[in-house]
Amino acid sequence: MNRDFVQVGKGFPELKAWALAWRLQIRELYGRNRKRLRHVPGSTERAAAESALRDHVANMAVGETSNWPMKNCVPRGALRWRVYWITGTV
Repeated sequence: MNRDFVQVGKGFPELKAWALAWRLQIRELYGRNRKRLRHVPGSTERAAAESALRDHVANMAVGETSNWPMKNCVPRGALRWRVYWITGTV
């Protein structure tokens, strides 16, 4: 997923800032997941970290639709990342 945004940023200078913003969101997503995995399943700490992860996924979903720079085309694999981060499967 991250490499797609690297390719866009390198291949389309006009989309570089947009691609970088998404790469930062992805980095935050991985960080929140690492924090979640540090805690024992079923613990209150794990539940809090899970909630923070889900909140970030929800915020990314809003950004996916509102910040997409090309309104008349749908990105390949759009919304698939959300299914993975919520369920662990694609």
